[in-house]
This record gives sequence, structure tokens and C-alpha cells, in this order.
Amino acid sequence: MTNHGIERAADERVNWKTSAAFIAVHLLVLLSFVTGVDKTAAILFVVLYWSRMFFITAGYHRYFSHRAYKLN
Repeated sequence: MTNHGIERAADERVNWKTSAAFIAVHLLVLLSFVTGVDKTAAILFVVLYWSRMFFITAGYHRYFSHRAYKLN
């Protein structure tokens, strides 16, 4: 029987030890289904998410599109 899996080099494999914190942060979001989310928290999430995405996009746009804008 042949192995049809893709063999990866050692530096391309997932390092579970260093990835554990990253994975845990993303899995902790699932606790919201256990603890519940009230209306205030949901509204706060939407407002903060939208404002963060808007201002990050605006900052990148201004930095990369306008030559007069200089960062220290």
C-alpha cells in the first residue's frame, strides 16, 4: 500500500507547542455560547469591530496612497 499523503519538510510542519496559545485564543470564543452574550456585548462587539476595520483600512490607504503622508 502506498502513502498518498503529502510529505512536508520539518520546517513546514505545524509546531503544536508554539501554536497552542494561538489556537487557544480562537477556541475561547466558543465559550460565549456557554456563558451567553447579552445585547450590550453584541452591540459593543459590532461597533468596535467596524471602527477598528475602518480606521486600519483608512490608515493603510492614506499611508500607501498619499505621498505627502509621512510616518515617523
